[in-house]
Amino acid sequence: MSSRRSERRDMKQIDELRRQLEASRSYFHSVVTSSADGVVILTGTGTIAFLNAAAGKLLGRDADALLGEPFGLPVAPGEQAEIHLVQKDGTTRCVEMRTVETRWQDRPAFLATLRDITGYKLAAEKARNEVSQRDEFLAVLSHELRNPLAAISNAVGLLNSTGPVDSVRAAAQGVIDRQCRQLSRLLDDLLDLSRISQGKIRLKIETANLADLVRAGVETVQPQLTSRQHELICSLPEQPVLVEVDPTRITQVLSNILANAVRYTPVGGRIQIALSVEDDCAMVRVRDNGPGIPRELRASIFEPFVQAGANTGSTEEGLGIGLSLVRTLVGLHHGSVTAGAAEPGPGSEFLVQLPLASRQAETVETVVPEEEAESDGLRVLLVEDQKDIRETLALLLELEGHQVLACGDGCEAVEVAGTHVCDVALIDIGLPGLNGYEVAERIRRMPDGSQISLIALTGYGQPEDVQRAMQAGFDRHLIKPVNYQSLKRLLADSRSLPRDPAAGEPAAGEHSAGEATRTVSAGTAPAVCHR
Repeated sequence: MSSRRSERRDMKQIDELRRQLEASRSYFHSVVTSSADGVVILTGTGTIAFLNAAAGKLLGRDADALLGEPFGLPVAPGEQAEIHLVQKDGTTRCVEMRTVETRWQDRPAFLATLRDITGYKLAAEKARNEVSQRDEFLAVLSHELRNPLAAISNAVGLLNSTGPVDSVRAAAQGVIDRQCRQLSRLLDDLLDLSRISQGKIRLKIETANLADLVRAGVETVQPQLTSRQHELICSLPEQPVLVEVDPTRITQVLSNILANAVRYTPVGGRIQIALSVEDDCAMVRVRDNGPGIPRELRASIFEPFVQAGANTGSTEEGLGIGLSLVRTLVGLHHGSVTAGAAEPGPGSEFLVQLPLASRQAETVETVVPEEEAESDGLRVLLVEDQKDIRETLALLLELEGHQVLACGDGCEAVEVAGTHVCDVALIDIGLPGLNGYEVAERIRRMPDGSQISLIALTGYGQPEDVQRAMQAGFDRHLIKPVNYQSLKRLLADSRSLPRDPAAGEPAAGEHSAGEATRTVSAGTAPAVCHR
């Protein structure tokens, strides 16, 4: 009796083991079948005894058709290998293979897992390229910053020399002025690149004569044209060519294209800019007789950080962002820009196309530059913690006949504003103690605080910076380095500035309370003006 009970107990244990084994096999199949990784079981001789659908896909054949076939790949249990598998469509996938020893149907076997790491490898390569591109960009940026600074340093040395003659003084002043403009343009381009990367850029659309904007673009690069001894041929129609654009941005487009031509054309070259009307488009062509754009770069010349200097033999590098800004800004104006070879002859040609304004006027008044506005002497509160900026700006203001009360921190500025009558306050934002926003808010709460014109002087020029300044009580927002002519105009009109957003149009780099702008997404694809 006891032996029979023992046999029955053994049979139950065997049945339980079989049930558990079957459950394990079922679980194994369910997990492996749904796995995104390939799973292959190989016999001791290297033939395929089992594989899931993911493995069949990576190996390029149907899973059932591969059963019993040789695996064909070297197997090293316990090691990790990176292999490349050609797919049915001809593409190659990078696969990580790991192999371990196992048993299959009670015999020694190998289990190989195949993980597709193509995406990871591509992402890693992209990250390496971006780091390399960033390092190259920073190196070029350092070069572009050091050149103007070196020129300015030399000019300062000339001014500090014993009794410089007038011609030397004038030359030094010209160098400082040109290089400061160059640094300012460099910073503007970097800021615009940041705005574009965020998908937004600000446009102020108005009807303008494109010929005037061409002249303004030429004026911007005139110092570089002169220093490199280029001949400029400018061809403009007598009749106005009206377009609906942001004048500042289109001037930036034209000056960037011209600056590119100046940079890559050897000294003593020839540059042509011509404006014409074809069908319903305004056409601006810029040609040079330099080495031209290599054919392999023509498709990518408008991409960020692409530089043609290394391919043309030019020693001028640039940051590789000017033409990228050109393409984006022209696109936001529903236009197009192309680059190619100048024909006939050597060199390159850039063509900008912009839609004409819906209505072309037969005549327009000639725009005559306004004479610099004169203003009575003002009492100016100047708040700036950087000593060199504070002292030089105070001297400039005093030379214009203004009385300047200069402060180096926010607490001192509030104290001076509370004890002295001031017409205008020029306030830096990044101040020790109280920052510029807090200074403006405290001045506005003073009994006569509403009568003071508050102008922010700051290196922060993003839209949110302007908005915050206006919320704090500022009337104007100027970005450093300040265009002194713009500042002079503001001071001349300062008595109508407080709480009066309509008091004068802001100049480039200047923002006012209530300024009307159109925000456009840089990610949109506007209609293109075709010939």
